[in-house]
Amino acid sequence: MAVKALPRIYDTPTIPDGQIQVQISLTMRADVDSDGKTYLDVTDALQKVTHRWQKSYANYAEDFAISDEF
Repeated sequence: MAVKALPRIYDTPTIPDGQIQVQISLTMRADVDSDGKTYLDVTDALQKVTHRWQKSYANYAEDFAISDEF
């Protein structure tokens, strides 16, 4: 799996809310996962976590919080 975060994007220079586009790339070997079950399990888990982050900033902030740092 490769994850790439692009630079922040702002709608206007005066609004502090920005967007960070993220690209996720996943490669799996077909000879190890012949029925595709592992692929579906992994992509389902990725979809659930990214959807959770997209739904709420609080969810994202909680998952990425570093205690005593930010």
